[in-house]
Amino acid sequence: MKRICVAWCFLVVCCLLYGQENKSTELRYPALTKHLVIASPDNQGFPVTMSGAVPVVVNTYHTSSPTKEVSYSCLVDGKRLVNNKKLTQKSDWSWSDILYLTNRPYGKTITIRVKATYKNGEKIEKEMRFTYSNRKPLVRLDNEWTNLRGDAGHAGINETNLTPPLKMAWTSHIGANIFMVSPIVYQHKVFIASTDKELKGKGYIYALDSQTGNLQWKYQVENAIRNTIVAESGNIYAQTTQGSIIAIKASDGSLSWGRQLHVNGSTALVEGLVAANGIVYAGSGKGLCALDARSGDVIWENNAWEQGEGSYSTLTLGKGILVSSSQSQGLYGNDAETGELRWRIDRQEVADRGSTPALHKELLYLLSGHSLFIIQPETGNVIVRKEYPFNLNTLSAPLMTDKLIVFGSATEGLIAIDRETLEVAWKVITDPALIHTSHVGDPSSTVESSPVLSGHTIYFGASDGCLYGVNEENGEVVWKHTAGAPLFGSVAVSGNALFAVDFGGNVYAFIAE
Repeated sequence: MKRICVAWCFLVVCCLLYGQENKSTELRYPALTKHLVIASPDNQGFPVTMSGAVPVVVNTYHTSSPTKEVSYSCLVDGKRLVNNKKLTQKSDWSWSDILYLTNRPYGKTITIRVKATYKNGEKIEKEMRFTYSNRKPLVRLDNEWTNLRGDAGHAGINETNLTPPLKMAWTSHIGANIFMVSPIVYQHKVFIASTDKELKGKGYIYALDSQTGNLQWKYQVENAIRNTIVAESGNIYAQTTQGSIIAIKASDGSLSWGRQLHVNGSTALVEGLVAANGIVYAGSGKGLCALDARSGDVIWENNAWEQGEGSYSTLTLGKGILVSSSQSQGLYGNDAETGELRWRIDRQEVADRGSTPALHKELLYLLSGHSLFIIQPETGNVIVRKEYPFNLNTLSAPLMTDKLIVFGSATEGLIAIDRETLEVAWKVITDPALIHTSHVGDPSSTVESSPVLSGHTIYFGASDGCLYGVNEENGEVVWKHTAGAPLFGSVAVSGNALFAVDFGGNVYAFIAE
């Protein structure tokens, strides 16, 4: 199966008829029946605003019908405080409100009852109980997280020991869906970007306050952003599906510069960026280039290979080599300083893939098809190819720990293999995917995100709508948050905080206490 299908194959077009005068078409996601999850508050902890209020966040979806309205009631020790208050729709998945609790009911049991009503008349109800503590969480950042998994080589190892259980510090909604974009942390802000799947002008870059989640600024882009954004030299960089790259000042959201890349306009540009040492790398094929991060001036442009079908892989930088991909064509290593092509791997088993290569010490690690590849980055020599009896056709970049290689899969959740024997050490089988991206059918325990290690805990989001923390040694799930919408992006970690996003458009901050 070609990885090019990831952006489109799970979308279905339905004609919705609700009366003679109301006809419309819209994109629908299959195989979901009255799906509803209360993402905030949860029973492990909840965010409290400075006023003592609690955000209420609900993700809901029903394939047969759009959601008409979502309402909730609140009871304090059994006494009704709020009755059937309507939540505000934020996206096709997400609804939210702020619950103001009078007299701050310390130590009392709060019950939230949520009811979703769909346009075809069907309904579903769920409830959540928690104890009110008036705890105001404090996010304390230290390192910046400027690329996918923190750096240009995508190592994914954070020196901070983020020990579970984590507590939600805040949640914020950007007003649009988030698809294959991961949060980054820079200049005390959290940055994210949105897709615009129905071309309704919802493509933006957003800056959120790292302490509160409040919107600091947003910048509208043409079309959509569907992969890794980066930070470098005071700017935030993103490339759009239409082939442009823009640099936005992290401080105030104003435009630093922008340019159209020399890419094939008939193919959506969905590759992810990488940046380091004052240079941002972007594009694909003969539009692959190195740009001065401050001015946008072209340092070099690739002239050795042509652009193919779009690849959701993110560019990887290390050992003086820029590693990039072209769907159905291969893997390429260009000299990071000059742009000269140093090597290419055009084997079919490497060509049809979306996994991002990860650099660990002297070697590149890469997933493709059913195999793990270990590659010498300076020469492109394949040192090891190990085939497995499960589908690895996801975007997940392998994580190397002292003893393990850990990665997401299309069918069997998160998998860890022994670094010496390359045999399976443990698996975390996630629930079935809410949205099918890399694999349609059973099993569909899909993990598109790239796992991150903090201390002895590996954190990752999954297509089942859950965020996991698992023990590095044995894969035991030691912490879990159910968001209720797929988590396609990888987490960001800084200080005592972990940041995550879901497809519904919610951004979450969790802290270790």
